[in-house]
Amino acid sequence: MRGENSEIDLVDVSLFLIRKWLSIVIATFIFVAIGYVFVSVQHDTKVVSITIKPNLDTPATYALCGYTYALCGYTNDIQCKTTVILNQFSRFLPANYKNKISFDAKKQLVLFKAQGREERVNNIISTLKNSVDKMAAWYIDDGDIKRYSVHKNMLQTETYAKLSLLSEAVKNNANIEVIDVAVTPKYKMRLVLVLCGLMGVIFSITGLLCRRALTEYRIEKKTMNDRA
Repeated sequence: MRGENSEIDLVDVSLFLIRKWLSIVIATFIFVAIGYVFVSVQHDTKVVSITIKPNLDTPATYALCGYTYALCGYTNDIQCKTTVILNQFSRFLPANYKNKISFDAKKQLVLFKAQGREERVNNIISTLKNSVDKMAAWYIDDGDIKRYSVHKNMLQTETYAKLSLLSEAVKNNANIEVIDVAVTPKYKMRLVLVLCGLMGVIFSITGLLCRRALTEYRIEKKTMNDRA
């Protein structure tokens, strides 16, 4: 009788473990499927990152920040020129792009980052490149000298004339160079599927632990009632 009960218990335990294993697999599969659908729906959402290397030594930065490179004032000099560059560059950006630009002071790079659908990303790139072209042209056509040379302690005409020898380089975007344009998917399929699979396993195991805790609570409560 005891052996028969043990055999029945063993079969029941085996079936119980199989059911629990299947529940974990099914829950994991459901989470992975949800992640796959999510990434598939969002597949055309891209992140565009554009890196621009500006020349900090321009007529405007010289005029507003001065010529000196004293050791104690070098950091402030870089910050001043950076502010001038970003302010000028912002003039040629759409209003909603202005808060997306930043400056890496260590590498002296202007960084721009935005995201959107695939068709919008092309518009972002073309808009930003147009802004770069306009800024490069502004250095020549508008001429900082028109804005600054009339004031005291600003650039003099002959100084700007020497700098204007670099105008061809400016026109070719050597002055403001787009050195990198990276367009990447916002959501990476493999990463999302791994995270969803992990969430499925955690969800299943948590459910099993909660059920076990509830079962133990009921048994303990029944035992206490029987003793009473």
